[in-house]
Amino acid sequence: MELSASERRAVTKAIAPRYARSDRAAKKQVLDELCATTGWYRDHARKALRMALVPKVARPRAPRPVLYGESVIEALRFCWAVEGTPCGRLLAAALPDLVPRLRRFKELRIDAGTAALLLKIAPATIDRRLRADRAKMDPRGRSHTKPGTLLKDSIPMRTWTDVVGVFPSPAALLRLAGAVLVEQHDEWEAGDRRYLSEASMAVLTAINTAPAEPVEEAILLPELTAA
Repeated sequence: MELSASERRAVTKAIAPRYARSDRAAKKQVLDELCATTGWYRDHARKALRMALVPKVARPRAPRPVLYGESVIEALRFCWAVEGTPCGRLLAAALPDLVPRLRRFKELRIDAGTAALLLKIAPATIDRRLRADRAKMDPRGRSHTKPGTLLKDSIPMRTWTDVVGVFPSPAALLRLAGAVLVEQHDEWEAGDRRYLSEASMAVLTAINTAPAEPVEEAILLPELTAA
């Protein structure tokens, strides 16, 4: 099985210290092992072993050029606020429809180049560039402690006895209950076919007071007839 380039470098780096400490005969044996493992020629294997012992200076990578300038990010913040501060994935999906609409109604005044960059921005870039703005929306001082039984016991709760105790006397409670019943009575009396009328009550009274006779025809009340 042929080794990959990274695996060959790892094998060479592991064998290089032993190659440097060995004598001429041992170096020949190390070269044979490395050539058999990697498939290299002896000259290339000897050079790779020497280069593996040379310390490499890590050079700082040049920063990437800024692709999205401040004008693009400012327009992105505006679209983000219009959409209700969604996540980067949802905002990126809404930008192709939102940006032309805002430009058409002159709510977003940007040039065509800025609009093109705004439509190309990736969801991860949106989340990264708007991280500071989202952090400002996080309320300060919010506690994440879950309330336990000790907290529940320490908070007084109002019960029905506390509510009844608000009234200064039984007469005050009676007046309130009477007012509620009167209001309910007015609602039932004004409603459609809630109570029996006086005519219906007179018919029922006559039926109850009259002597018992065989009923030949059913008596219908006006309310039942109207229903």
